[in-house]
Amino acid sequence: MIIAFSPQRRDDALTLEKTNGDRLRINGELFNFNPLGNGDTIPAGAIPCDWIVGPVERTDGEVHLSIVLPHGPNPSQAVAFPESITVSEDGPIAVPHDLTVEEIEAIANNPDIAKDDVMMILDRARELGWDIEVSTRELLERFDVDA
Repeated sequence: MIIAFSPQRRDDALTLEKTNGDRLRINGELFNFNPLGNGDTIPAGAIPCDWIVGPVERTDGEVHLSIVLPHGPNPSQAVAFPESITVSEDGPIAVPHDLTVEEIEAIANNPDIAKDDVMMILDRARELGWDIEVSTRELLERFDVDA
């Protein structure tokens, strides 16, 4: 299954899970693409789902579809211009997203986190203008980095 993303400014969340072949669960709702034959296309709008945009096709044995990717007001490049993903195994699918303030604080306060990861997180938080509780000085001191 090859999933392309169509970024859209929205405040809701997206969860995806692939199950039993080419079945896709989108925010809890299951869509079964197993019967879709090679070369077949389900036209845009024919699937009753606001998350699926454009046609769903099976080409060379792979289901191809585009899904809305919600993002906040200041998306990172990775979220504003996401790459398509190929999903071959059943299970939850990692959806491109920007970290929330809570996620940044949890990562930054984790003593096992690598220095480069902390620096990347702090840079992104600064870029977004977020005020996170853990101080930059504290983190930099933890890793012996000059401010």
